[in-house]
Amino acid sequence: MFTIPKDVYKSWIGIIGKIRPEVELVIDNNVYLCTTDTAKVAMLELTLNVEPDEKTVFQFNVSSLLSINPKEDVEVFMEDTLVHFKVGSTKYKITKLADLQTHRTIPFKEFEGFTAKFVLTGELLTQVQQMAKIIAGEKDPSDAIVFEVNDTIAQIKNKRMEQGIEIDIPREFVSFSEPARVCYPQDYIADLFAYAHIFDVATVEFKTDFPCIITYPGDLLQARVLIAPRIEAE
Repeated sequence: MFTIPKDVYKSWIGIIGKIRPEVELVIDNNVYLCTTDTAKVAMLELTLNVEPDEKTVFQFNVSSLLSINPKEDVEVFMEDTLVHFKVGSTKYKITKLADLQTHRTIPFKEFEGFTAKFVLTGELLTQVQQMAKIIAGEKDPSDAIVFEVNDTIAQIKNKRMEQGIEIDIPREFVSFSEPARVCYPQDYIADLFAYAHIFDVATVEFKTDFPCIITYPGDLLQARVLIAPRIEAE
């Protein structure tokens, strides 16, 4: 059906595994992996820009594929009711959970009207990755990631005051039509930013007490994630 380049395979499967291993694989003009976590906090869509030789939609579980660290490109093809991921002479067989007539569309277009946008690139993106690793390592469920912008500040920070981390976003990477401040669950943000190293740029669109969309554009691999906010007490 299609081939996954070895240098993007681990990230392609790994990002999905962080959200929920049961995914929808949509093979159309490109290849899409779509999933929503069980708490319905995060919805993720990964696009692999390859040229598949057939079209299909089905569900499967990626758990058994997470440990594969291929030294060659990965071939994906169907045989009977099984999905095969082939690395060299080794085949990993995955049973389809269900065939689908259509795939679940992630409603990115329903969440428009953002009032703020950060563009993260270069050293700025590296700082966010480092912040994600620190916060993920602490595993504090009471913590949250805060995006905030107004006339005086533009920051990404964690909500917890002790051992707090703040990253100032330079004004040339910020646009906003009105002040915005919103919190998001730290584990989801930390996991997703931890994979940012495979991309050159990330954009974060948000507004107060509203879901955000994080977009990782790329020539071969693209990612979009919609994350529900954690509403702050008055």
